[in-house]
This record gives sequence, C-alpha cells and structure tokens, in this order.
Amino acid sequence: MDLTSIFMGVIVLVIAVLDIYLIQKKGKKYSFSAYIIKYIDYNRLAFFVTLGVGVVMGHIFWSMNTFDWADRDYLIEKCKPYIEVSK
Repeated sequence: MDLTSIFMGVIVLVIAVLDIYLIQKKGKKYSFSAYIIKYIDYNRLAFFVTLGVGVVMGHIFWSMNTFDWADRDYLIEKCKPYIEVSK
C-alpha cells in the first residue's frame, strides 16, 4: 500500500474518533458531522465549491504509477533485465 492511502486512512480514522469523542462529551450538536450538515444547509454553493476544489487538487497531486505515463520504448528499456533473465 502506498503512503498516500495510509495517510488518508489515518486522517479519516482520526476525524472519526474525534467526532465520536465530541458526541460523547458534548453531545451531537457540537460534533464535526453536525457542523458539516449545518454548513451545507447554510451555504450549499460554498460547500460544493470547496468539495470541487478538493477533488481537483486530489487529481493534480495524486501520485501516478509509472505505467500510466510511460511510453512503450521507456517500458521496454526498463523491462530488459527481467526479459533477459527469464530466457
């Protein structure tokens, strides 16, 4: 598993644990999820603009596999040692 997936998983887990903690200590009114729902109801356009920017930034900065961008000649050159060993 790559580092980005691990990082995103940890962030989601931390937010979920904090949300559960806030619900237990202060009630549902003060949780992250309640705040997000209130914000969406208050300003729907700003929420979707923020979400859209997040999606675009995720696509820009998400790491690509070498095979996604490499051309045929580059891949053949990189695979030569493995092809020669198998013969």
